[in-house]
Amino acid sequence: MNYYYDIVLNFDMDHLWKFYEWDESDYVLSLKKVPLFHVSFETICDFLKYEITFDENFKKSCLGLSNKKGEDYAILVCDGKNAYGVLLDEKGCVLSLSSLLVHDELEVCEYVYSILETKMEYTKGKCRKINHPLRQLSKIQNFILVELNTLLDQKNEDKLAYLYYECFLKEEQSFQKMYDEMVAEVQKENLPFLLELEYLIRLSYRQVSLSNKGQLL
Repeated sequence: MNYYYDIVLNFDMDHLWKFYEWDESDYVLSLKKVPLFHVSFETICDFLKYEITFDENFKKSCLGLSNKKGEDYAILVCDGKNAYGVLLDEKGCVLSLSSLLVHDELEVCEYVYSILETKMEYTKGKCRKINHPLRQLSKIQNFILVELNTLLDQKNEDKLAYLYYECFLKEEQSFQKMYDEMVAEVQKENLPFLLELEYLIRLSYRQVSLSNKGQLL
């Protein structure tokens, strides 16, 4: 078996983040020794598109997986141009994928050319959730949607009307329509709109905070 040494992998269970979007709260592993497999481009695509479970024979003979409950196992797969970390459970099910740091990916891609290609035996399950937006974009979207949902629950028409007007430069009488239009716009992943709306929301809380301090004085 071939190995790659001293590597850091980020196994966020819900998303496959690029290295420049890794976060302190992620499941980051620093590994001294990881099995490395040279695979086809089609295999890489399958890992990205589907939930994968390795066949029993391949799991034991090639991966060396034990059946010890709760024992996770990491490997690297690379087609010479793309490289990913793969986290498996004791049953051979892929739990998560990880991108690689730039220098690791370059070294792994160069190294696999000296390794024979392995035909992996696995079963494809349902399609994986593919994460498209940038992580920061997702955080901004979530922040705004929480605020809009709070305003809806509290029936805070004044603040919603203020945000609506500042974003669209028009007035709307229907509270529900204002909410629906703003949510729809947030989900379009329009970054300039999101940044402006995030700023307005944060500014509104800062103004409330300053107002409260003034009353105390």
